Amino acid sequence: GGPLPPALGGLRPADVSLTHERRSAFDRLGLAPGLDYGLALGSLGDVRQRAGTLAATAAETATLLASGGVRLPVGLTLRAAYRNSDGTTWVRQGDAQAPLAQHSREWPSGSAAWSVRPGGLIGRVIDRVDAQAQYRLSVTSIRQGNAHSTPGPGALPGSESRVTLFTPSLTVGWRGGLTVGAQYAETRTDLTTAGSTTRNDQEDWGGNVSFAFHAPRSLVRLQGPVRARLQATSSDTRVCLIRAGTTTCTVVADSRRRQLDARLDTG
Repeated sequence: GGPLPPALGGLRPADVSLTHERRSAFDRLGLAPGLDYGLALGSLGDVRQRAGTLAATAAETATLLASGGVRLPVGLTLRAAYRNSDGTTWVRQGDAQAPLAQHSREWPSGSAAWSVRPGGLIGRVIDRVDAQAQYRLSVTSIRQGNAHSTPGPGALPGSESRVTLFTPSLTVGWRGGLTVGAQYAETRTDLTTAGSTTRNDQEDWGGNVSFAFHAPRSLVRLQGPVRARLQATSSDTRVCLIRAGTTTCTVVADSRRRQLDARLDTG
């Protein structure tokens, strides 16, 4: 066996976990549950009721998590993550329990980070370049049943939430102590209920410049340099409604914000 290829040699630790959880809460039990309940040795039915008494709430959830990454020779690090969760919650209603099923999945989900110190002529001007980006798509669906059914095809109308996130950023450190940064974030949230979708789009921009300088001693005597930072931010949010059976998104809210900050630190 010879040496691993450079890409394989840069593999980051990978994590995989599977959890199965059952829990419940009682408010009408005459006696405390036995040891088998405390150690979760019984069946799901034993969690939902004890001695003929229904739990006020009971839940069963299974979650799978996986993540891993690789560091490439060019200073680029890539990471990916996966999450899948299925669960059902029962809520007591009279002499029965109504189920609420929830499924959530986070995929694709990943991030990239790149860091480099330029050499040659560029290195005489730029000290360091750092760039990062993250992308994530998460989908959550909820189906509700009544007290005498399970949350399946005949369940009451449910809802689905779909969230997409993209956030890149760039920071450049120049020789002489000047640092320039730029950030961007784009988020879309779609909430679908009864066939209609409420869409929330948010877009954020940001930029900052920081540097240090020595104040003229003829004006003020300071022990150290003055650190200055200028920052500008922009945020746009738009909410629109897609009614059932249509494809047009009607705008119901639109907000825009601009902000400019300046700061001097002599501490």
